[in-house]
Amino acid sequence: MACYINSNITIADGLQHWQFEASLAMHALCGASYLRPDVSGSMFPYPYIILWLAIHCPLIIIRVVRWEKVQVLALVLAGVSVAFCIQAYSSTGRRPDEVLVWMPLTLLLDVGATLQVFWLIVEDAGFRPLVCALRQWVVRAVPGRDQSNAGGSGRYHPRTRSRESVADVVSPLNIPMVPIPAGPDLEGRVSRQVEDELEARLVAEAGSGYHGSLQVPKRGPVGKAFIAMLAAILCIILVVLQILGLVSADMARQHTKDLTVEWCSPMFQVSALAVLDGNCQFHPIKSAMNKILGCIDLPATQQIDWLNATVMILSVSLCCEAFDTVLLASVNFGCRWRGMRMRRPWLSMIGGVLVLVVMAVVGQINASSLPQGMGTVWVYRREPSLGAMTVCQGRLADAGIRGSILGWTDGFLNSWGTTYYGG
Repeated sequence: MACYINSNITIADGLQHWQFEASLAMHALCGASYLRPDVSGSMFPYPYIILWLAIHCPLIIIRVVRWEKVQVLALVLAGVSVAFCIQAYSSTGRRPDEVLVWMPLTLLLDVGATLQVFWLIVEDAGFRPLVCALRQWVVRAVPGRDQSNAGGSGRYHPRTRSRESVADVVSPLNIPMVPIPAGPDLEGRVSRQVEDELEARLVAEAGSGYHGSLQVPKRGPVGKAFIAMLAAILCIILVVLQILGLVSADMARQHTKDLTVEWCSPMFQVSALAVLDGNCQFHPIKSAMNKILGCIDLPATQQIDWLNATVMILSVSLCCEAFDTVLLASVNFGCRWRGMRMRRPWLSMIGGVLVLVVMAVVGQINASSLPQGMGTVWVYRREPSLGAMTVCQGRLADAGIRGSILGWTDGFLNSWGTTYYGG
């Protein structure tokens, strides 16, 4: 040991260093073990990020060339991201020392996907027809509202509808109404032109859902309206979660003085009192909650760095999303640049992939490294059976992927309590 330590310094529980010097001179060894972050001390494990990239990269390519083929899948992934982010916020309370679990940096890709689905559906079907289709679906869903016109069957019969009910169906589809003379036999005098045009339009919208008799399409404008509405709702929720994370990270940066996080090892659990690291710093040992490991507090260097990174990345992400919104809302659908369609959320897609790649690389580095000075440590113990104070030298290694998964999962599911930890 190259450290000079005052013999009268208190180690723990009122015990002073001179009481351990005899054992320290014997150079006893503790063996080797691992050191891993405790609850919320690890960022999103990089194998999970690689899996997320493997899902999103093909999806992005399909969104560029045939966006309509992956609308539902894009919204499902956005919903999963919303659920993960809310769970992380709930478990960690967005505390500064647990930022590695709750930082919402991966939401950029999903915001871009929901923006693209919403705007391209609106351009394809038109905003007013989508609103009218959704409103009519709501009207039909009200019990008894449409029975007089449809006979309770849910089908449209042109020759049994009144003048007003035909207008209700025709107007949102932009089919011109032909004047119908008033008379007692109005039901039998509906314009044949209206019938033909209405049937042709609804059959085209319904596609394979048409079975010989004219039906209100279930997968036409109503389906598009629901997908567009869901995309808009998910987009708003994602942006709100980003803003909440940005505000929390910015506020947390003001309270990072003396911020620490727990690191745990099996080497610290048996009658251990304190640990002396390679930087000649003593760290009192405490038992980890719901575990048999012993833990020490170390400076939260990674957490402070990621608080700053979260503020910067989320600020840039919101700017990218604003730019993509303007791009999707204003650029002509057929506009191309070097053969590629310009009406795509390019900044969100490229930026989201870059964020995931950076997180995967940093996550791999963090999983295979230790805090500075923690490679070789001296563990101070009180041995009740011997009635003596002992010191042994131990070597610590990183806990690898398993350690990062445990640290992140413990923080992510911490709100589950005994359901997760048991007992």
